[in-house]
Amino acid sequence: MSQPSKFAGLFEERHQDETRARGRNEEITIAKIPGRPRGKRSNPEFKPRTVLMRDQLHLEATDILRHQKNGQDLSDLINKLLEKWIKGQKA
Repeated sequence: MSQPSKFAGLFEERHQDETRARGRNEEITIAKIPGRPRGKRSNPEFKPRTVLMRDQLHLEATDILRHQKNGQDLSDLINKLLEKWIKGQKA
């Protein structure tokens, strides 16, 4: 006798919720599926850019960022540094 999948209950619960919603003549709204938050690639304010930098500089910067606990990545650091530089140029 085969055992049900450990995820079977999740699918059944979701199906029951959809069935109940149909029975009330309401619009069916699918619950937001948990997962990773949307990233920068899906944000229209961000566009991919190509920059040239020395390999060693890139390796050292990403290594330092990886060990920090603030979740900052290289693009965040570059944005912050460029914003600071632009502000200084305008002053």
